[in-house]
Amino acid sequence: MPEPTPPLRRFGSVDPFLEGTAWDNRMGRPWVNGQFLRALLQHGSFDAYDFFLPDIAYVRSWRRRLEVLVPEPALRARVGAFALTELVARLKSHAYAVFHQGDFTYFLPHLVALRQSLAGAKFVVTGVTHSLDNLHPRFVELAHAGLQPCDGIVCTSRAAEAVVQRKLQEVGRHWGCAAPPLHTAVIPFGVEGAEGVASPSPADAAAKEAARKELGLPLQGLAIVSLARLSVRSKNDWSPILEMLAPLHRSGALGSAYFVLAGGCDAQGRALLLQLCRRFDLPGRVHVLANLPGRQKKALLTAADIFMALVDNPQESFGVSVVEALCAGLPILAADYDGFRDSVRHGVDGLLVPTLSTPNLPTCMQGTLGLLDPSLVRFFSAQMTALDLAALQQALLQLLQQPALRQHLAAGAARRAKNFTWQRVICAYEAFWRHLGQQPQGALGAAQSARWRLSGEDLQAYAGHVAALLHPDDQLQATTVGAASLSDAELLTRYADLAALLPPALERGLLQACCQGPQAVHALRALGQTLGEAQIGDVDFVLLWLLKHGALARQPAAAVAP
Repeated sequence: MPEPTPPLRRFGSVDPFLEGTAWDNRMGRPWVNGQFLRALLQHGSFDAYDFFLPDIAYVRSWRRRLEVLVPEPALRARVGAFALTELVARLKSHAYAVFHQGDFTYFLPHLVALRQSLAGAKFVVTGVTHSLDNLHPRFVELAHAGLQPCDGIVCTSRAAEAVVQRKLQEVGRHWGCAAPPLHTAVIPFGVEGAEGVASPSPADAAAKEAARKELGLPLQGLAIVSLARLSVRSKNDWSPILEMLAPLHRSGALGSAYFVLAGGCDAQGRALLLQLCRRFDLPGRVHVLANLPGRQKKALLTAADIFMALVDNPQESFGVSVVEALCAGLPILAADYDGFRDSVRHGVDGLLVPTLSTPNLPTCMQGTLGLLDPSLVRFFSAQMTALDLAALQQALLQLLQQPALRQHLAAGAARRAKNFTWQRVICAYEAFWRHLGQQPQGALGAAQSARWRLSGEDLQAYAGHVAALLHPDDQLQATTVGAASLSDAELLTRYADLAALLPPALERGLLQACCQGPQAVHALRALGQTLGEAQIGDVDFVLLWLLKHGALARQPAAAVAP
């Protein structure tokens, strides 16, 4: 007979989960954390939920926001809201099972230290991953915080878990200490309404037409929709994709299909997208819906026939919009990247497009990651991440030309969505907390002295984000686009910030070599030594950028005949 499940008495957090920002009801961490809070109160089994907030004014405004998010008085009955100044006293007078935060970085070391200072306090400390870039100093703090086997980090994807584990090992190497003994668990975010998903039916045609009218979109034709931050520095670069679409548009291969790029952005980001659309003669083919109100998200997904998510940025860790599209019963066309590969099953509920990158840094980034603006680091890293444009084109045309494939994937998406119900997610969290509660809590170890590193040494920790890494034996050959770019450099989109990373002599020399026939990556790296003494990272950056823009084609080493 199984042992009874131990009750969970009291939950605590020093994270508000509800943030008073202007964009908290649209996307990102504030949106997901708010939904998590509601789900925790709706499906959780704790006797009490206590939140410790910055000050009394914050407590009052937080309670008002909670009433909007959770209008049911019965769900709020177990909630306590206190100023942080009350935390120590309540830890002395109340027994908490867990303190969980809506981020794993900032509060965890402080909570562990506080627990250690209160000899009688015993509770689990956990946090969840969101964006994982530019956090090296936080990992250093975690490595020296005295974390125990009863502490843990909830990772929203397998790729996120790999980053966390690699970064902790990395700082351990440089500080001469072992990685902390904390546990990790892979638990996705949930999506409200996932439990009631049904496959689309012809009766949805009227709703689709109404949604398109509301958004000002064409009523006829297949709509391929993307919903993500419209930022080349923090989400994805649309220029290679638009470059790929331009000849398909001119040839008529796209038929009456059109693309909708929706999401939050600033004026500069919107202007760049519109400029690219004009440059490739795509204004009628691509519709940009900047800063779409949150209330119209449902209309956008209703208007769609296909959902597209082609992210290339290391700040991505899960991809809530992809799960929302699954819940809308949409076939997915996504990059084989990070958390997307956990959400989407290739050929079952979507099509995944291979991605390629390298952990090698160009010279100008070596030793400067802590000096460069974080958004620029994201940008450079994304420019070293290439979608397989040939595979993307093939997948896109398959979806446009094969209604049966779209129906098959849509049905799979509806089934897949049921894995992301908040009830399942909260159940997984509670199982993790119970497991951690059974682990020992030892004494706080002394921090070991070593040199402080303000930034990571390379991109090794993010190697698991992509489907493959550039291999020395990969064969690269110039495409017609690459050959044409030798006489017309403006054929490929070049951002001013990339000038130092794309030396003309190196780019031209590598491209000319690849025009003569297939070239092994190791040979091109050697060639780079003669073209300005370029290091491996310099050559890899140029090669990945050319692959990203379809100027080079790659034959993987595994596919090369011996």
